[in-house]
Amino acid sequence: MVRRHLLRLSLAVTGGAVACSSGDSNDTHSRDIPDVEFTAEQTLQLRTMWPLPAVPDSPTNAHADDPWAAQLGHYLFFDAGLSRDGDLSCASCHIPDQGWSDGLRLGEGVETVDRHTMSLYNSGHSRWAYWDGRCDTLWCQAIEPIEDPRELANSRVGLVHYLRNDAALSQAYRVTFGPLPDPTNWPEHGRPVPGDDSHADQLAWNALNSSEQAAANEVLVNVAKSIAAFERTLVSRNSAFDRFAEALLVDGDEANGHLSQSAQRGLELFIGKGQCHFCHAGPGFTNQEFANIGLADRTWLQPADRGRVEGIVQLRDNPFRGDGLHSDDPAAGAVKLQHLTTTGEQEGQFKVPSLRSVALSPPYMHGGHFDTLEEAVRHYGEVVEFPELGHREDLLQDLELSEEEVSDLVAFLESLTGEPLPEELTHQPESPLVSSQ
Repeated sequence: MVRRHLLRLSLAVTGGAVACSSGDSNDTHSRDIPDVEFTAEQTLQLRTMWPLPAVPDSPTNAHADDPWAAQLGHYLFFDAGLSRDGDLSCASCHIPDQGWSDGLRLGEGVETVDRHTMSLYNSGHSRWAYWDGRCDTLWCQAIEPIEDPRELANSRVGLVHYLRNDAALSQAYRVTFGPLPDPTNWPEHGRPVPGDDSHADQLAWNALNSSEQAAANEVLVNVAKSIAAFERTLVSRNSAFDRFAEALLVDGDEANGHLSQSAQRGLELFIGKGQCHFCHAGPGFTNQEFANIGLADRTWLQPADRGRVEGIVQLRDNPFRGDGLHSDDPAAGAVKLQHLTTTGEQEGQFKVPSLRSVALSPPYMHGGHFDTLEEAVRHYGEVVEFPELGHREDLLQDLELSEEEVSDLVAFLESLTGEPLPEELTHQPESPLVSSQ
């Protein structure tokens, strides 16, 4: 049970401490609790959390920062023609005004999938993709939904036909990647279907010769790399926290007013008693790894989700890995993968997501376990759940958070919401071609 007690902060000014105040009239506790004081040690910790750097290079995707690829990917992201039936797009699950997620416990394409739809904010910063890390690049991740029968249910052969039959898409593809193959004599659809040799798509795929299969594979990969180029532009930055940190750490403005007292107390809890920063580390608010946080299964989930350990198995078998044939720099991709092994510790582990703009994309956790940030924070405040598989992280202790501490942590998490993206990124552009050409 969550214990109720007021969080008491010392009034004494310690050596090197920075006292911060805010005139936020919406802070319901500001009259009862003293201003927050960040010690010298805490200030050093804040310096590791700001600023958010530029999106890192993606050496396995030579088109990652190509404006032509980004424009094509932007168009295709919102294009229902990417699906077999022409009624779904990437944006059907990654909705701009829902934090680039979908507000559902489990994602829904043609059918319901096994896990919650991850937000795409700052996905260009991510080291691994999916909750289980079964892709090692953003472009690898963009491939699977196109052909997954539960999502867009398309095929790489169908994709070639679609692009070839659209004059604007054909031109945009050609100026970015070169000419499309001629699929005139190809079947309407076709793709590999592992484990089902009698599937219609597999039989159609078998009807193509090796050079035709290679050409279809190349188109699928290039489309995914263009989508990844667009997704790299979806960056959450310049949040209230960022403005607070800049004013405090650069300008020395102790009372800069960018965070309410409640959010400042939440920040102090985040890097102090809560120890949240050990997993949600750095300016991306993630350590880029995986953790078992003791979530029990819910009735709407598939039982015994193995998480990371199964993700590694799938990644090893993935022909679109960063060190594979379709990578633009296999050697760079191999660096990440060379020491990747499965261990018992990875049972039931899931990706530690970024917390930037987290308030925009409920529900939370890999299975949509919690409807609100308050519920998610309370999960960490007391040990009430234990995983069906694996071992709960030792770092997670019963913190006995008070209601005020829960509220303060939520206020801080809400302060990580970045400024709105340019409006033109939130809908399909008129053309897949760069407008200046």
